Parts: sequence; structure tokens; C-alpha cells
Amino acid sequence: MSDIQEMREQLRRNQRGAAGTAGRMLLWTACGVVLFIACIKLVPLVSLTSQFSQALEPSALISTFGDVRASIAKGQPTPTDRPDPAKASYEGKSAKETGAIADEVCLQHTDARYPHGSKTQRLTTKELRDFTLSEMDHFDELMRCLLTEAPQRYCSANQRRMIAAEIAMYFRGIAYGNRALDRLRNPIPPGKTNPTFMEVQAQLAISRAGREFQQKLKRAELVYDQGVLNAIEWRLRDGLLTKAEVDIFAPEAPQAIRERFARVQPGKPTCPVEPWWAFRR
Repeated sequence: MSDIQEMREQLRRNQRGAAGTAGRMLLWTACGVVLFIACIKLVPLVSLTSQFSQALEPSALISTFGDVRASIAKGQPTPTDRPDPAKASYEGKSAKETGAIADEVCLQHTDARYPHGSKTQRLTTKELRDFTLSEMDHFDELMRCLLTEAPQRYCSANQRRMIAAEIAMYFRGIAYGNRALDRLRNPIPPGKTNPTFMEVQAQLAISRAGREFQQKLKRAELVYDQGVLNAIEWRLRDGLLTKAEVDIFAPEAPQAIRERFARVQPGKPTCPVEPWWAFRR
């Protein structure tokens, strides 16, 4: 009888030992699988990190925003004023192709000098409420570039209509921004029974602001950049902007500016004469 009990006890010990060994083997196997998966995920990540760290090393040919600000503060030409290699690629291009290259040059140049969240080279893609004091440096710079970069693009009627629409939006946006500033400066009339939420919010913000801010607000005004106005005159004098384009943007300009443009004597266009069937190009 004792032999049978000893045999049973031996079997139970063997089963417990086998179960313990199997559990340890299962645990080690699980750890191995986890380690293997981690290695698979980690190795490409380390490789990619290494690649990006090498790719993002600063180049001496690329100016930083700090370089631009330092040059502006010293009154020196900014690094972005250096000739762009893209300008050499205008040769032999059509007006449409030239315009596409010039647009890209202007966007890069303007965003390097005055960074902006809207990555588009068209004011007509903006909203009127975007014309604020903080945005105007970017808009002025962009308009100056569009009017002066590769002006041969405006030998095309399509390109002329495009820039006429941009000029009109420039004038319209400044007028809208100044009206918005006037509304901020003037309290909501007592008799106005249904002011908008934005009007109430603005008035509350101004009333809680400090005296310095209120003094700045009194003097705040969006102005028409002289560089933009001069560039428009240049395009009128060289005949690249015609009466048809003036009729598009002049109504949006203040009277003094309209009179200034009216005094410009257009020169003889240097563009090749377009055939009669090309008027819609």
C-alpha cells in the first residue's frame, strides 16, 4: 500500500515540476517575442531618426529667420534679397510658365521675410477680415514682389487680369480693415438693440485693456504701401497694365490714388503684338 502511495506522490511531484518548467518556458517565450517585436520597431525608428537628423542639418546657403530680422534691424539688404536661382529659368518660357515661376519665387521670398500661416501667393484667396495690422507687412511685401518679379509675365492678358484682381483686393482689404478699426474705436451706440456677439466681445476687450493699448488703437491705421503704389505706376508706365486693368482696380482705390494713377502717361508696350484671336489668353 505504501508503495502505491509513494508512486502517486512521485507522479504528483513530476506533474508539478513539469507544470513549473512549462510555465517558465512560456514566460521566456513571451519575453522573447516582445523583445523581437521591439527590435523590429526600434531599428527602423533609429535609422529614420538618424536620416532626418542628417537631412535637417542647417545649410550655410539657407538664411534663418534670425538672419532676416538682424538684417532688417540694421537697415541692410536681407539674405532673401539675393538673386534667386529661379530667375535664370525665365528665359524661353511662356507668360504662363513665367508667372508660375515668379509666383513661387514671391511666395518663398515673402514668407522668408514675413512668415505667414497662409501659404498662398494670392490676396484673392484671403478674406477681408484677414487684413489686420499684424498681417500687412506680409501682404505689402507679396504685392511688391508680384508687381516687380518677372514683369514680362504681364504680356499675357490672363496674367494682367490676375494682377488687376490682386490690386483690387489689396485696396478693398485695406479699406475694410480701417473700417473695422473705426468700429473698435467707437463704443456700441446705446440705441443699438441688437449688437453682434463680436462687437460686444471687442468692446469688452478694449474696455479691459490698458491705457497704452487704447492709445495705440486711437492711432492705428492700415496704410497703402508706397512701394506697392510705385510698382503699379511702373507697370502703367511700361504699358504692361492697360486701361482695361485700371478699370478693374481703380474703383477700389481712394480718390487721391485714383487721381495719381490717372496722371501717369503710359509708355509704349515692349510686349510682342498678340494676334487678334489671342485676346482671351
